[in-house]
Amino acid sequence: MKKVLFVIIGLLLSNLSYAQFGSLLGAASSAMGGGSNVSLDQITSNYVAGSKQIASAQDKLMKAANIKVSSDLNAAQISNLTSGATSQQVADANKIITERSKAIQEAYANGSLKLDANAKKTFMSGFGDFALGVLAYGKLALSVKGYTPNPADLSKAGTAIAIAKNVPDDMGNLKGTFGALYDYAKSNNIDPPKDSAEVTKMLDNF
Repeated sequence: MKKVLFVIIGLLLSNLSYAQFGSLLGAASSAMGGGSNVSLDQITSNYVAGSKQIASAQDKLMKAANIKVSSDLNAAQISNLTSGATSQQVADANKIITERSKAIQEAYANGSLKLDANAKKTFMSGFGDFALGVLAYGKLALSVKGYTPNPADLSKAGTAIAIAKNVPDDMGNLKGTFGALYDYAKSNNIDPPKDSAEVTKMLDNF
């Protein structure tokens, strides 16, 4: 039985880099509960919460700047995510969020973008939601660092590992987009979200 478990673990982790493997096996982050291990359900729940918050913010930010991307047709998939999401659903959600995030970053980094009064209100609301989404995703990243595999969880480990594989790229994309939004707000005399300092501090860890 032990041999079977080790084989399964090896298959599940075979596509992870050494750094990601180490993160998965590392001690739990003190920021996530004083060193106690987190469960697969917590990892998936944090991913779902963060993804939904980010997607909702993206809707507003894209509406404010009239941004259109092909993945908009599938964006509703994210709102339907649950803690029982499969690894394929995670991959699909990541693809959608990443495409939209890059389009938003590019649009708001363009010095020629001007928003009218109504669009500015939508932008401010979206930026605030985005900041909260980044914080939620930060909790996800910390929970991945704190995850120690449990043989009892092997039947559902595939989704958590799919999430873990994407965390570094996801955080990089969110950091770039948050920076573009923050710079746009400052350049256009728009107050950034009240959570900006906390978000910036958290992003410095990635």
